[in-house]
Amino acid sequence: STVVAELSTGATVLGLPGNPFAAVAVLTALAGSLVEGRTGSPPAHPLLGPLHNASEIAGQVPRIVPAVADPRGGWRGEPAVRTAHLGGLLG
Repeated sequence: STVVAELSTGATVLGLPGNPFAAVAVLTALAGSLVEGRTGSPPAHPLLGPLHNASEIAGQVPRIVPAVADPRGGWRGEPAVRTAHLGGLLG
């Protein structure tokens, strides 16, 4: 599990999951927002866009798939790499 807390001293505590892959994923997902929030910086522009090949990579259960930016804007998911386990992304 992940814990984000602000102590009475004002320090921020970020507790990461024990699984190294999950810890990296959580850190990557939260670090920017935590720094922006703690320093009062404006939020960065989110990386949003359509997933052009969503029907090609859809499955029976939710999966994590790597995606690359599409030159037309948006994203393309990698159809050959499909995992429900973060360790499978390293293959």
